[in-house]
Amino acid sequence: MPSLRRWLKKGYKLPLPLEEYHKRQRAARERDWGIRIRLSWEGCSNRPMHRILVSKNTGLQWEKLNSEGFRGKRYQEDQFIEQLGTLDPIVDRDGHQLCCINFDRLKYWLVQGAKPTLGVVELLGLSGYLPLHPRSLLKSRRRLRGEYEKAGKVAGFILREWEENQQIEN
Repeated sequence: MPSLRRWLKKGYKLPLPLEEYHKRQRAARERDWGIRIRLSWEGCSNRPMHRILVSKNTGLQWEKLNSEGFRGKRYQEDQFIEQLGTLDPIVDRDGHQLCCINFDRLKYWLVQGAKPTLGVVELLGLSGYLPLHPRSLLKSRRRLRGEYEKAGKVAGFILREWEENQQIEN
């Protein structure tokens, strides 16, 4: 398997012996791990971009060792099937995040039994395709509570300044 040799040369390490890996790989081909609709991160650290993907999880994981020999990043092999859309998380001038989804293909994959991840469920709830997820409501409530607290602190500061000015004038 040329890709396996390439991964091992780069410093990746299987979390199990090679014979066990091949045994699990054969079992993974026979077993259905399920089809997922997930977000895939792309772009730079200062300009992120997400793709909405349909992928089949094979259940195989790779570990890359860092220079000290400790576990680094974990990579999971996914068989990419189709891209359903994109998400631009950076807010534009009008305060909107741009999202493009092919709802016809999304409906097709949901009928086929694909399971969306939590992030995709939240995104589809915000777009109106699915009901709102409770986690989305909690996030917005926390955000509003923080804004109200900040506004209250500013209002209290302005009120104290105004009272001090009134006392100075009298």
